[in-house]
Amino acid sequence: MNKAELQEKLQHFKEDGETLGVELYLLYEDEQRNITAYLPAAEEHKLSSALSKIVKSTIKGKFFVESADYQYEVVSANTPEANNIRQVFHIEEKDIPRAATIFDSVVNNTASDFPRDLELDHIWAYIFKVDSTSNGTIYLYKKNYPINVLKKDNTYGLIFSNNMLKLFDKDLLRLSKHFDVMLIDKELIILNRSEFEKAFDYVGAMQTSAAIKIGVIQSTKLIEDLEKIKGLSQNKTTLRKLLNINPKSKILSRTPSQIIKLAKKYKIEFQMTDDGSQLSITTKKAAIAFIDLLNDDFLKSEFSSNLYKIKGKSPIG
Repeated sequence: MNKAELQEKLQHFKEDGETLGVELYLLYEDEQRNITAYLPAAEEHKLSSALSKIVKSTIKGKFFVESADYQYEVVSANTPEANNIRQVFHIEEKDIPRAATIFDSVVNNTASDFPRDLELDHIWAYIFKVDSTSNGTIYLYKKNYPINVLKKDNTYGLIFSNNMLKLFDKDLLRLSKHFDVMLIDKELIILNRSEFEKAFDYVGAMQTSAAIKIGVIQSTKLIEDLEKIKGLSQNKTTLRKLLNINPKSKILSRTPSQIIKLAKKYKIEFQMTDDGSQLSITTKKAAIAFIDLLNDDFLKSEFSSNLYKIKGKSPIG
């Protein structure tokens, strides 16, 4: 998903006349990291209206109000350089197994009614289910962090009374104007990367995906020992390099001697085994360089004939 596609999907949040229906779900996490979602009984005419204002202003301000001082781009969460605060990250929901644990009961309308014996200050997170009359449903996830002082201009307090959820001027549950992750059309849109990585177990999920990519390399028997390459999955930056491996890279069909000859043009030194049948990758530096080759991160300019090591690519055409 690119920026234009995302803005198109959220276009209705710019329109003043758009009607939004918003439901609040409270998520609780146990010691085994199991999650249970509850749909509170609420005074809908009060709560939905208040939440609708929060959602509309947040999305409009984040995705449509840009200036000379603030511009954002939408990039894959798996990009090695995806760390700029002005980037909005995206990743397919199916790539993050824990996303189903977090969202499915809300998406599938199987959340339980809120029981009387739970306390609001134990809430792990909450989800806004936002229904639009013109453009379907989106889901907003926010990790809950209890605070001591209620800021009336930024948050709402909520209290249970007679098994009904009401707006209340007390410091109980804070509903921030900001959110961490949005689910829209099977795609996760990530605004708070650090919270996403913790709550959605991003690193664990991506290490599983990286192992599959490494398996493609292993099947070629091109490299004598893959331990240094496997070790790249322990660091988030190099992990993302593994995720970008093209399993159909022409490098994987070349002989060790051909790869060594090509790499020398870019001042990269690889070693072969004594019999010349495999590459010998014995350092982290060599492992990263090999993955960079698979990711097509070395280019020759047709205009100047200069050779470049690049950090990011924007395909043309």
